[in-house]
Amino acid sequence: MLTAPPPRSVQAGYGAAEIGITAGEFFIQVTLLKFYVDTVGLSPGLAGLALSLAVVWDAVSDPLMGYLSDRTRLAAGRRRPYLPLGAVGLALTFVLLFSPPDNLSQTAAFSWLLGSYVLLNTAMTVIAVPHLALAADMTPNPRDRTALFGWRFLFANIGLITAILVPGLVAAENAATGAATRTQVLVIAGLVVATALLSFRATRGYDHPAQATHPQNMRLAWQAASAPLRNRAFLLPAAAFVLGSIGRTLNSAIALFYYQVRLHLDEQTMFLKVLLPFTLVVAVSIIGWVAAAKRVGKKWPAVVGIGFLGVSTVIVYPLFPVGQALPPAIYGVVAGLLIGAVFLLDAMVSDAADLDHLRRGQTDQGIYFGYWRMAAKVARALGLALSGFLLEWIGFQQGAPTQSEATAQGLAILFGPVVGAFFIAAALLLPAWPLSVAKERQISRLVVQRLNRR
Repeated sequence: MLTAPPPRSVQAGYGAAEIGITAGEFFIQVTLLKFYVDTVGLSPGLAGLALSLAVVWDAVSDPLMGYLSDRTRLAAGRRRPYLPLGAVGLALTFVLLFSPPDNLSQTAAFSWLLGSYVLLNTAMTVIAVPHLALAADMTPNPRDRTALFGWRFLFANIGLITAILVPGLVAAENAATGAATRTQVLVIAGLVVATALLSFRATRGYDHPAQATHPQNMRLAWQAASAPLRNRAFLLPAAAFVLGSIGRTLNSAIALFYYQVRLHLDEQTMFLKVLLPFTLVVAVSIIGWVAAAKRVGKKWPAVVGIGFLGVSTVIVYPLFPVGQALPPAIYGVVAGLLIGAVFLLDAMVSDAADLDHLRRGQTDQGIYFGYWRMAAKVARALGLALSGFLLEWIGFQQGAPTQSEATAQGLAILFGPVVGAFFIAAALLLPAWPLSVAKERQISRLVVQRLNRR
């Protein structure tokens, strides 16, 4: 059993698939609600309902995909074969989601959104769950895994930069025709396939078929499938992740409304002068967060980063002056430094799964990351649904050329204190995480010893 870390070229190749995955997720968070409300003409309440209903299937598909990948016995491995398969499905359903027929009724638009979003989330499951679990299979060392997740988070931010640059560059002249949306969709669809194939190639030899030691009867299979729900070391970061993801999705979904209605900034300014610097700083911040996690563990850096992000979000967004891009751009640098801590939660999942491995003797990283992806999609859908309902609550008028001053103030409250409260709540959960640095390393040593005895 090799314990040396994978070469950096392999680590980078592993993370590359996240470019397409994250670009698609970010574009959906920022654009989907606005696209269906403003372009398609669906009411905000119905749009929010469609997005929340899509969670029902996701509650099953992510853990199921994790369970399946744990037990896949293909020659190419148990995780890698799903990368190209999921990528093609994700690219096709992404195009479908943003290509509804013209002049749909409210019922038809609702049905199109619900159906295509369910299909997209299914394809996202097929690629994202095995890709996440693959990092844990590539090395048993928690410090090396943190580096792998750091690479994944770095490439996620490259995906964000791509998702920001394309519409930001073309939005000003093409917003009326919808060309910005069509261009972005096609670029992301191509990125999903290309980067997944790159990861598939780069990780060859680091994935192996499942061994025939997994439970074969229903009772033991259920124990394996439900193990994460009984593991406190998993449930605490999962709960924090859900809260933080709801806040982040709410932030992304109403960003266009906040910057255009509250601050009177156009879409191009928002993307290029605010979001782009923010994303670049996030990518750079990963180096510091990886170093901090290696020195003092994952828990307290995550608490500090996410907690300060929440507090500062509550304070600053209601105070930004109208018509000025510089203040939110400056704060974007600060927020970018802080939000890099979020990727540490992913690394906590592998540690929790290793703890379970010692208890049950099964290497079920897939089922753990299946629940993790389910939590991500539930949080995303809840955040999007909450966005729709909150927009109606503050009096947002669908299709109106201007909004009231009360609505503009309401957007500032949603974008600041409401979003920040979710980050603060997430940070408050993490001090109770039971794994210290010494405990992480002890678990790693025991897992390696058990794997070497096979």
